[in-house]
Amino acid sequence: MEYLRFSIHFLIILTVVIAIITYKKYRLTPNRYFLYYLLITLLTEILGFIPYIYLYHPESIYAGFLKAIFPKKLLNVNYWIYNLFRIYTFGFYIFYYFKLVKEKFSKHSLYGLGILYGLFVFIDFYFNHENFVTQNFMIVRISGSIILLLSIIIYCREIFRTNQILYLHKRLSYWISGGSLFYFLVTIPIFLFAKQLDISRGIYLFILLVSNFVHYGCFITGFIINARNQKITQP
Repeated sequence: MEYLRFSIHFLIILTVVIAIITYKKYRLTPNRYFLYYLLITLLTEILGFIPYIYLYHPESIYAGFLKAIFPKKLLNVNYWIYNLFRIYTFGFYIFYYFKLVKEKFSKHSLYGLGILYGLFVFIDFYFNHENFVTQNFMIVRISGSIILLLSIIIYCREIFRTNQILYLHKRLSYWISGGSLFYFLVTIPIFLFAKQLDISRGIYLFILLVSNFVHYGCFITGFIINARNQKITQP
């Protein structure tokens, strides 16, 4: 498990570093918002260590700092951190694609998806608020993944109507979309049906590791390709 966490953290840090290095190549496009998302992702992973610091180093300065800020029930687990992050994540993707598309139909569709997603977040909070600290918000995870898929379809529909499809593989947004879609569509089933399918811990961790490598590998590839293709100015 520690190897898995180290590998994922390394991938996130590497992605952030490459995104920062190549920032000037996409800073005038909506892709600039994705760097902010990656930085928040990295911050979330750092905050995810709160239980480790509190439980294994209770006398440290950091533990004392955490005790002064957070209630005790929030220090024992990190579900609440990732629940908040996932709510933000899918909301961010809707915003991201809203900035990418140009047509009124596409923007109105994404606006509607944003409202629908907000409704699902409210439902999850309403029925599962008592489990916010101790369990994953699965309604948010499932509805967010479906809405992400729909957002990508709306975006691709607009791209396919233009000659920009010829350069699709050179667009940073293509690699961001592919990596994100792969990760969420692959990991949702194992989170939902791991027990029913009798998936062993080893297989579970392997799928999670591969999904993250593809996820962040696509991001890294996109940033590098985007930086090397100066003639492709579209996001």
